[in-house]
Amino acid sequence: MIGRFGTAITNTTSGGGTLTLTLREYTAGTTWSKPSGLVMVEVVCVGGGGGGGAGATNATTVVARGGGGGGGAVAVYSQILASALGSTETVTIGAGGNGGAGISANSTSASTGSAGGDTSFGSLVIAKGGNGARTNGQGAAVLSMTTANSQPDYAFGFIVGGNGKDSDSGGGAGQGSALQALDSTSENIVVNLGGPAGGGVNTANTVRAGGAGSRLYNLSGTANTAAVAGIASGGNGNIGTANYADRMTHSQMIKAATPTAAIGSSGSSGGSHTTGNGGNGGNGGNYGAPGGGGGATRNGFTSGAGGNGSGGFCLVLEYTI
Repeated sequence: MIGRFGTAITNTTSGGGTLTLTLREYTAGTTWSKPSGLVMVEVVCVGGGGGGGAGATNATTVVARGGGGGGGAVAVYSQILASALGSTETVTIGAGGNGGAGISANSTSASTGSAGGDTSFGSLVIAKGGNGARTNGQGAAVLSMTTANSQPDYAFGFIVGGNGKDSDSGGGAGQGSALQALDSTSENIVVNLGGPAGGGVNTANTVRAGGAGSRLYNLSGTANTAAVAGIASGGNGNIGTANYADRMTHSQMIKAATPTAAIGSSGSSGGSHTTGNGGNGGNGGNYGAPGGGGGATRNGFTSGAGGNGSGGFCLVLEYTI
């Protein structure tokens, strides 16, 4: 748990009192206690990232698909008056979803990953964890703006949990994750992007590389460098960048309090193999980031495991007089 005091910002109000802003950061569950003189809080919750799927195994001349990518976690921002808060509120931090275990059984389809856990501040702010990769190389399903996925669910305080990438049905190279777009396209600034799919093996028995990880923007408008894809012949994926995408979650006041936690980018995915084990998917970087899919292989070997999603976090900025 970070659970630390952030930078205190003070200002004298017109009534003569001193307004103090104190940031608390949490990466493990705890109990928050209402301080004396509290006026309001700003709260950010980010769920745990979803796990990537393991690659398939199959006989020579039969397509073996890579594992699908895990899904990005939901992020929710809210402002809450002190009068709406209890004397204490429970802070729950969602764990990252597990990637699917590598498959050693012959002629077995690509497996699922597990969903990330939900992060919450009492019952007032809830952010759902990213979905896990689905069967047969399908990426995680998107988490849209509904009350089932967040509380509250209004658009200005909500970051959609993005879908994981599907592996190629013909056994091609792993589909890389996206670069976050700054316009109104489907994968844009209000989406925590999903992870990449693993490399497959086609009917010609060709090995393929995995896909690169996601790229997200920070408040300076700079995108991170994507995690490098696992190379063909069983190269493992790499872990995503940690603590990067503050643009999606940090208000100007939260940013001024110098938080250390931010959304990370996805891991990359593993490359396939034909005479050895498939490459494992890379883990998501802290926090709320998905894992990449594992690479496929032939019967007699073990496919690449899916990468794990990273756990969530909660920021609480207290305004006291």
